[in-house]
Amino acid sequence: MTFFPTRARGQNFLHDRSAATRFAAAALGIGEKDPVPDAVVEIGPGKGAITLALIAGGARVLAVEIDPRLAAITERTARDRGVAGRLRVVVGDAGTMDFRAAIDDFGATPPLPACGNLPFSTASRLLLRLLDQTTPGAGQLFDSLTLTLQREVAARVVAVPNTRDYSALSVVVQQAMRPAIRFEIHPAAFRPRPRVVSSVVRLAPRRDRPEVGDVTRFRALVRGLFRHRRKNLKNSIAALSDPHLRESAAAAAALLGMDATRRPESLTVAEFARLARRAEGSPARPRARPAAC
Repeated sequence: MTFFPTRARGQNFLHDRSAATRFAAAALGIGEKDPVPDAVVEIGPGKGAITLALIAGGARVLAVEIDPRLAAITERTARDRGVAGRLRVVVGDAGTMDFRAAIDDFGATPPLPACGNLPFSTASRLLLRLLDQTTPGAGQLFDSLTLTLQREVAARVVAVPNTRDYSALSVVVQQAMRPAIRFEIHPAAFRPRPRVVSSVVRLAPRRDRPEVGDVTRFRALVRGLFRHRRKNLKNSIAALSDPHLRESAAAAAALLGMDATRRPESLTVAEFARLARRAEGSPARPRARPAAC
């Protein structure tokens, strides 16, 4: 089957076996945990380079692929290598699919590792969707995330306060996860070759994640404040577009005794969490719209 990548879907396929093997080792925790997980969820298997490396690492793979042409290629590659029995490919959109139903049908027991070479165009959206499946408890589906991200996005994911890359994405991710950049992948390792360097980021759920109250409200507050990151906290809150959120955040900041001259980019994840939690408990309870970061 001749396959032509679709630019709209950001299809850049990893073909470097060494990079695929390193990625699989990070995703499965090879050398870090014993035994290797029985199963792993892969988002966007592409032409199967990472898929085969995951299987070689000892795991069964539940692959989610939005493009039926690529799903067929991955299945055929697995058959040719004699490992089709350790792979199931589900054609679907990882941004909307029912992961629990797919995992149950695969015969695996969550939580599982999840991994993938994410399309640059949808990476942040997919990251947040996967993040929502990592909350410890009965509903937890994923116990780690290992993702290939554009280097600039990865820098934002791991950034600390008072740095250029610190952003709403940094705060939202780090409230729930402990991210670390494992290694970088040169554009030459992909076909077609992208114009950017990729970073492999591994994220493990925080067991001490600070409570934020309603997660949707928390994300809306963080994103709103970072729209005006160079303003002081008082003016950033005053610039929030949602009047209910603006009122409750201002009251919360005052009650917490937060320095109004600080900038949002100086607040730690814990401080954002306290602000969001206190704002939710204030008399003005906003109806925040869901927000991506």
